[in-house]
Amino acid sequence: MHAEFLSPPEVARILPSTTALSVRRWAASGRLPGAIQLPNGRWQIPWSAVVEILGFDPRDSAAGESESEDPDGQQE
Repeated sequence: MHAEFLSPPEVARILPSTTALSVRRWAASGRLPGAIQLPNGRWQIPWSAVVEILGFDPRDSAAGESESEDPDGQQE
């Protein structure tokens, strides 16, 4: 299994009330474990850091929600 990396704007869309600038600052200060700054200056944030901040994996929650929907997409 390989590590999945996200850009600061992608992380900001997942974390509530967060901006890409905040994510970049956290990465630069070492608050996002495993964050890598590329030679071009861009940051790559590992998915595991997002899960650590949230305390859960939102992909697991999204999968659970779609399973409970009616197969026809209609509500009862």
